[in-house]
Amino acid sequence: MTVHRKAYAANAEALAEKRQVVVVCSTPQVDRSGEIVVQEGIDLSAYLTNPVVLADHDPTRRVARAIEIGVADGKLCATVQFPPAGEIPHADVLYNEVKNGLVNTVSIGFQPIETEPLDKANPKKGPQKYIRCELMEFSFVGVPANPGAVIVARNAKAEDSAEWKCGASRNLDIDTADDWDGEAAAESIFAKAGFDGDDPDTTFARKGFLAYDAAAPEKKGSYKLPFARVKDSRLVAIAGGVHATASRLPQSDIPDDVATKARGVIDHYEGKMKDKAIAAPKRKDVTPIKVKDLYDVAQAAYTLMNLGYLHDSAAWEAEMEGDGSQVPAMLAEACRAFADALIAMTQEEVAELLATMPAGAETIAKAMVIKGVVKADAKPLQVALAIVSKAGRKFSAATEGAMREACKSIADGHAMIKTGHDAITGMLDADGDQDDDTSSASDTDDDAKKSARQARLRRVKALALPPV
Repeated sequence: MTVHRKAYAANAEALAEKRQVVVVCSTPQVDRSGEIVVQEGIDLSAYLTNPVVLADHDPTRRVARAIEIGVADGKLCATVQFPPAGEIPHADVLYNEVKNGLVNTVSIGFQPIETEPLDKANPKKGPQKYIRCELMEFSFVGVPANPGAVIVARNAKAEDSAEWKCGASRNLDIDTADDWDGEAAAESIFAKAGFDGDDPDTTFARKGFLAYDAAAPEKKGSYKLPFARVKDSRLVAIAGGVHATASRLPQSDIPDDVATKARGVIDHYEGKMKDKAIAAPKRKDVTPIKVKDLYDVAQAAYTLMNLGYLHDSAAWEAEMEGDGSQVPAMLAEACRAFADALIAMTQEEVAELLATMPAGAETIAKAMVIKGVVKADAKPLQVALAIVSKAGRKFSAATEGAMREACKSIADGHAMIKTGHDAITGMLDADGDQDDDTSSASDTDDDAKKSARQARLRRVKALALPPV
């Protein structure tokens, strides 16, 4: 199916009805592409079954309905009804653009049925005269195609006669739900207020909207920006509704003074929701955690080990360079201070951990004292280590033999490495004596050789292990 589109633009006139726009959808004039649409040949039967009006020919952006459409004075004209303000945000945006003269163009989309070529020399690809066609849709667009066509009549004067006010209540209970359906919320308010009857409760209705037209309060279209809904027969402010209206208020076409009052209502409920959210997490049954695990103790021990490594490395470097560095002494002092802190921390944490154990733990400790596993004055750390290591339990002969064999293998390996270290050190010392007896071309050469020897010594000493 091939859909053709033609756009037209023109001046505006005012209408008596609210949020209605009269448009000229098509004219018989020759457009800029040199083509003609015969107005009496436009078939409207399919369109009338679903007379929606689009924005930019986008089927997902339905903005209004054509409540009247037909050929008048040789032109296809339509009356477009926009939905009530505040119910469909993108429809509100387009309506405001039309009302303020920012959008002045309507474009029809149609399927050709019978055509007649206007260029006899190029009958297929040249301009056509569409004798009969089927209207598929029409849209508000931004760029006109027919410079001489008449198109829009707006209802700006009717809008100017409205008496907008902010009658929203600030005393509603708050529901913290984030989900929000503005259309459903508005209908719940209208249903509760009896808008389907002859005497609607307009005072109740205005409490759930940020703005309403006091000149016609009995009409549903006079209410904008719902932020509440009826729940359990009561009007309740919904958090999702407050947030939604806060984002839509700047795009609303209500007067500035009314918008300022509406903003005050939003600020009021947002403040109450913030206070409610802060108070919500407080519970009476929350018990503070008094006892930590031993993870921090392990981390502290690892830190002390690294400090010891840094001390040894600094001491070795100071000895090799002979520069009298004070860094090793400073690191040694840091190690001692940190070790004291680690011991104190360990005792505290183990004591706290033992305090959380059931009463049977004290019985176990006393039993271990009686059996001689720990002394009577043993500190909590000693008791805990004895429990964890299952002190007093003897290893089997096979297990003990395997452990002794493993220790012997480690000792033998260490002896081999130490022997190799001594031999290499002796070779380096001999090489150093030979270098010292040999005359050098300059002091720079002596310094370079000394640096090289020191580098080799560092690599060898790094292999040395402490005695088992």
